[in-house]
Amino acid sequence: MLLYNVSGGFLPVLWMLLIFFSLGTSVTEGTYSAEMFPTAQRSTATSSRAVMSNLGAIAGLAAITALFPVFGSIWTAIPVLATLCFLVPVIVGLFFPETARRKLEEIAPDDAGH
Repeated sequence: MLLYNVSGGFLPVLWMLLIFFSLGTSVTEGTYSAEMFPTAQRSTATSSRAVMSNLGAIAGLAAITALFPVFGSIWTAIPVLATLCFLVPVIVGLFFPETARRKLEEIAPDDAGH
């Protein structure tokens, strides 16, 4: 949110932090999502994740477009929409299974071939 509301020398630092955390999030998301599915279903799950990612991008752009008349500025609409990101840890904490110290077979058993 700061990236859209500051200027000057602090802006490149924010940009670098955004890139750093975006890459880290991508790796973590890819690893976590691979653990949740049996081997036989991983490629389908990865494809579904890619489709949902694209649909999310489309929905985000549509939401910014819808918020533009309300706020009169894209630079205000984006940080307002970005506040929804604070819901992500709550959703993960409540609805995603904990995988720490569990074997892959226990997390996502491969029952397809048996």
